[in-house]
Amino acid sequence: MTFHTFILILHVFGAGLLIGVGVLAFLAVYRPPLTDKSLDRLGFVGKYGMWASFWQFATGAILMGMEWSETSHNPLVWTKIILWVIDGAIASRVLRNQVQRVRTAMAANQPPPQANLKMVLGLYAVIILAIAALGVMVAEA
Repeated sequence: MTFHTFILILHVFGAGLLIGVGVLAFLAVYRPPLTDKSLDRLGFVGKYGMWASFWQFATGAILMGMEWSETSHNPLVWTKIILWVIDGAIASRVLRNQVQRVRTAMAANQPPPQANLKMVLGLYAVIILAIAALGVMVAEA
C-alpha cells in the first residue's frame, strides 16, 4: 500500500465520521421532544464532528499537496473546500447560536424555536452529503 492510498483511506474514513456525526446530530434534534438531554447529546456529537473535521482538513491538505498539479485547477476540489468552510461555519457558529436560543427558551418555560434548529441541521446534513458527493466525483475524475 502506498502512502497516498493510506492517506486516501484515512480521508474516506473521516468522511464517514462526518456523515455519522451529521446523522446523529439530526436524530438528536428530530426525535421529539427536544429536551436538555437531546441538546447535550448534540453538543457531545458536535465535539466528535469538530475532530472529524480537523481529520478531514489534515488528510485533505496532504492529498492536495501530493496531487497539487492535478487538484489546483479542478473546480470540484475548490467547491468542496468552500462547502467545507461553510459547513464549519454552520457547525461552529450558527448551530451553537441556535442551540443557545433553544436552551434560553426552555429555561424561560417557553416553547423552543425548533424550526430554526431543524432547518440549520438540515442544511448542515445537505452540505455534508454534497461534500461527500463532490469527493467521489473528484476521485472518479
